[in-house]
Amino acid sequence: MPFIGQQPITGAYSKLDAITTSATATYNLLLDGSAYSPASANHLLVSLNGVMQAPQDSFTVSGSTITFASALTSSDSIDFIMVLGDVLNVGTPTDGTVSTNKLINNAVTTAKIANNNVTVAKLPTTMDLSSNTLTINKNASALVHLRRIDATSIGASTYAITDLFDHTGFEHFELHIERILGSSSSGSENLDVKFYIGPVGSATLDNGSSTAYSVDNINLGTGTHRNVNGVDNMELFTTNTPNKGWQGRITCVNFGARQNGGYPNMSTTLSANTVSFVSSNTYYASTNHRVEGIRFAFTNGNVDTFKADLYGVKT
Repeated sequence: MPFIGQQPITGAYSKLDAITTSATATYNLLLDGSAYSPASANHLLVSLNGVMQAPQDSFTVSGSTITFASALTSSDSIDFIMVLGDVLNVGTPTDGTVSTNKLINNAVTTAKIANNNVTVAKLPTTMDLSSNTLTINKNASALVHLRRIDATSIGASTYAITDLFDHTGFEHFELHIERILGSSSSGSENLDVKFYIGPVGSATLDNGSSTAYSVDNINLGTGTHRNVNGVDNMELFTTNTPNKGWQGRITCVNFGARQNGGYPNMSTTLSANTVSFVSSNTYYASTNHRVEGIRFAFTNGNVDTFKADLYGVKT
């Protein structure tokens, strides 16, 4: 009877070694002199005295032993025993025979790739990760980029970011200011800064204190120094041209978040002016306090542009 559909082309088709019969029903199956164990009796074609035998009825198989339904004699002849293999299963492909076309798309999952086995050679030269989130081990670099602030057309008297320094895993920060622009009709301006300080997760502006900072030398311009403690508006610089644009860096050392006896300390270098200041005696002793945000304001005009990058410092 012909096959319906694809003719079977796989399977271990073998002719077993010849067997000499005797007065017994049980015989060993050998292939090239070695014991052979078929999957079942149904995988064998057995011809006895020119007659094909029915598996399970005329003979059974256990391991590498075939047992006929009745004992044979020396005059009986086992003409041949053919092994069909497992014609219904593919089995194990020969090495180097599975091509790319044999695998469906998305068939190779992460679980099938051994750990640490995707090398740089397998990655493209250019990778577009703009629509993905890339997580970097915070200990992999001494300075890790955490956030980009690119605010334009602000047009408000103050510009505040209340959660700027609130990043898990970092206590110390560098705020690299690319540009601060303001607008004013006044001939003289001050750029003031305040910080959101307080218990972790609930910091408020100046921590609600009217004398929020202790000042350690504010250099305004080229010759004026301000050594005043107990104030709540810290001047970063004075200028007659707030729309000129100012750049610099603010360092925030948040000792108060985790270390006993420490307190937040902020220092800046903005254009030609240097300032350093710390939280005041009204709350710095609490180890549960830290700086979480920042607010900028020109004394008379508006803040129009604030562009900066925040980095976490490995400690």
